[in-house]
Amino acid sequence: MNRRDHGDGGIDERGPDRWRLRWRVDGKRFTKSFHGSIGEARKELRRLIKSADDGQHVAPDKVTIETYLGDWLDTDTGLSPKTRERYRQLVERQISPHLGTVALQKLRPVQV
Repeated sequence: MNRRDHGDGGIDERGPDRWRLRWRVDGKRFTKSFHGSIGEARKELRRLIKSADDGQHVAPDKVTIETYLGDWLDTDTGLSPKTRERYRQLVERQISPHLGTVALQKLRPVQV
């Protein structure tokens, strides 16, 4: 395997068809576990680096669903007062008790 340039990221084998992808965005290091072939891992790493270069990189965050929805309801100006009130009721009574403590980026379709 040829040596990559600085900023091209790295791939480490973690087991059979298991890889750790490493890359940097604005000097900050990120890692991601990946399951699949080495070719697929390289393709995923290229996609992640390209998204960082395009400014579309989404950093893993520890924001919970409850915090995110609360911030959204407080800042969205496109909602009428009655709609905002109803959404807040739904968040407090239906969503937060079940999913409020889940990190936003860890939410999976099965949970919803």
